[in-house]
Amino acid sequence: HECITLESTKDGLHVYDNPAGVLTNNPPFPMQLFALNNYMQLSPKATGNHFAPNLPLNAYSRGMGAMGLPGDLSSQSRFVRAAFVRANSRSGESEAESVSQFF
Repeated sequence: HECITLESTKDGLHVYDNPAGVLTNNPPFPMQLFALNNYMQLSPKATGNHFAPNLPLNAYSRGMGAMGLPGDLSSQSRFVRAAFVRANSRSGESEAESVSQFF
């Protein structure tokens, strides 16, 4: 899906390609998109022990690859969460299968 963002700022209208396909309010869109770099280590997959191989650490819950995904209500956090969910959510064969990826 191709997506653009049209943003009006004090210096005029700006049109941006929007590869994330999501949008929130401030900060300006280029800053929102750049901030996704801070979260590129997140994954929808189960994580392994990268902390200390000599310690017996194990994933004890689904979704631990997304630890560090921001949870506050700021516009930047909402943008990051929406981009992650949009990029990694998949429709299942059933409603239960689709819903289970969020709980």
